[in-house]
Parts: sequence; C-alpha cells; structure tokens
Amino acid sequence: MVRTPMHPPRISSDKPQPFPPPVMFLPSPSHGYLTALDACSVEAAVMPDGQAGVGSERGLVGGRVGRQVNVYLWGSSVGPRDVWTQWLARFPGAHVMLLDLPMTVVRTPLKDLAKFSGWTVRLSEWKVWTGARVALLWAAGGMVLPLGVVATRPVWVEALGPRSGMLVADPSFRVDPAVLSTPAHHPLLTTIAQYLVNSSSQSSGSDDGDQITSQGELLTRAVKKACRVKNLQRLPVSGCSDFTLLPAYAILDMDLNQTPQSARVPASTMFLRYGSEPYHLHDPARIQQLFQSYHLANYCPQTAKEVDLMYPQHL
Repeated sequence: MVRTPMHPPRISSDKPQPFPPPVMFLPSPSHGYLTALDACSVEAAVMPDGQAGVGSERGLVGGRVGRQVNVYLWGSSVGPRDVWTQWLARFPGAHVMLLDLPMTVVRTPLKDLAKFSGWTVRLSEWKVWTGARVALLWAAGGMVLPLGVVATRPVWVEALGPRSGMLVADPSFRVDPAVLSTPAHHPLLTTIAQYLVNSSSQSSGSDDGDQITSQGELLTRAVKKACRVKNLQRLPVSGCSDFTLLPAYAILDMDLNQTPQSARVPASTMFLRYGSEPYHLHDPARIQQLFQSYHLANYCPQTAKEVDLMYPQHL
C-alpha cells in the first residue's frame, strides 16, 4: 500500500504524444524515493541549447526542441519525503507519471503475462523492469533510461530509419542495459517479450528464458536472435542496421571514492552512471561530493544549485 504524500507531487494524467520519439526515464521497481541525481538526469534531458554550461553543443537528450521527456514512477517511489519528484515539476517539457504496469502491457507482446496471476511480484525484479521498458517503447519507440543516468551531450533517435535505435556494448561486447532505444513495434521488442513470457510460464522449464539471470544477458540474447547476428560487432550490417551501437566508453561509472574535483569526464563520455548502493545518494555529504567530483552542474545547473542551497553545511 502506498501512503498518500502530505504534499502530493504534481503528476500529469495526459498521455504523451507519440512522435517524435520520447526520452523516457524509469527507475528499477525497488528504487525508492528520488534523489538529487535522479533530478539531475531529467534536467539534463530537458536542458535547452546553450544553457547547460558546456557550450553551444549542449542540447536536448532528444536532440530536437519539443521532444518530450517522460518520467515514469512506481508507486513505491512516491511518499511524504519525496522532495525531488516535486522538483521535477519545475522543468518545462518533463512529464511525471505513475506507471500502471498491468495496463501498460495490455496492447503489447507482453499481454500474455496477464494470464499469470501475480506476475509482477513472482518474476525477478529485473524481469519486471525489463518488461516495463519494452511496454513503454512498444507504442511510440524512443529511449528508456534508468533514472540517475545523466546525458552529457545531445543523444537522439528518430522514429524510423537510420538512428532509430541505440544500444551500448559493454567491454565484453554484451548489451549494457543502461540504454535501451528502439523504434516502435520493433522485432527486438517482440523477442525480448517472448523471453519474458516464456520465463513466466510453468511449462517452459526447458526454455532458455529460465536460464537467463540478468537484464544485460537477456538483451544480448534477444539482440542476437532478432537481428540475426552472432556478435554485436556485426550489428551495423545486420537486420538491425538502423541501430547505433555505442562503445563501452560511452558510459562512465561514477565512483564516490573520487575526491572532489579529482574526477575527469572524458570527451568521449555520453552518459554518466552511478552504480553503487543507492542509499548513499540520500546522504547530503555524499551527494555533494558526487556533484562536485563529476562537475554535474555542467549538465544540471538548477539541480546542482538546489543541492548547495539545501545542504550548505556540507560545502
């Protein structure tokens, strides 16, 4: 049961327009209350050209003025202490919505999951999270990122044709689950859905869907099957030639062990990601250290300023 906040965040009930493809943020189901880093990732996505402190090349994550940024939250992410969800309402173009997963999957290849009672609880968290990402992409395509992933430069996809999909290969040439971007109704989404539905069926004991243990592994298998490739390096000349495959160094993992001002964000970095324990980000000293060490004010100046105002004793 979700407690009603004393000051409920402003949550839009409007359906997002389908085109151009939106940039969407979805935290993991166990994410909990939003943090300043989550707010930073959304601000970076809606920041107009030339206002992010890194020159005229800085633009929307969507790359186009008017591209929507949709933030989907689980009920567990909203509560009385939820300061940063209310903060998101300040950003023009950012739409914050509660995710109704059973309704979201109804008109997608995941609709068969509705046959399995309690599937949103019975399945592993990473499978529920993957299914939600597939369902959000099915209707309009676009890009789904975890909250807290901060774009450092314009990263955009089109509705159809070249640059309509985007994936990141990790150092072992498996799919990094941080970035999932496809056109609407793409065969890759159907393949991911098949794995998830099979893993939910009690009659699928011999199916390889039950042997998959992580979102990255599932996405890797699905890409190879849907795009008909044995190695991700062949993706540009495969059945998914419209996809952009980013190298592993496009994502920089932020480390709280870095002392302020000591971290350097390489020019090749397109996304910043925090991969340690999320409860650290509710510690004022640690969140300020992260903002200072990685110069996050370059990408989310309003949020960075608010962090300094909220926690002046930690400066």
